[in-house]
Amino acid sequence: MNDHFNEEVQQLISLFQEYQVDPIGFGDMVRAKSRKWNYIRFQDMYPHLKTTVNTKVNIIQTGVGE
Repeated sequence: MNDHFNEEVQQLISLFQEYQVDPIGFGDMVRAKSRKWNYIRFQDMYPHLKTTVNTKVNIIQTGVGE
């Protein structure tokens, strides 16, 4: 399951980059850590950002619940 979710999330991030939208907030993370924040520069860099996704799935319960 972890591999499946890693692949799906990575594809979703790639789709966001293709459409130049940032619903995850990568721009906010960069702005919080950088004094020289430049929105135009980030827009140019965003489609080329390399991302790595790591997920951890814990199955808490299986079967039919009431």
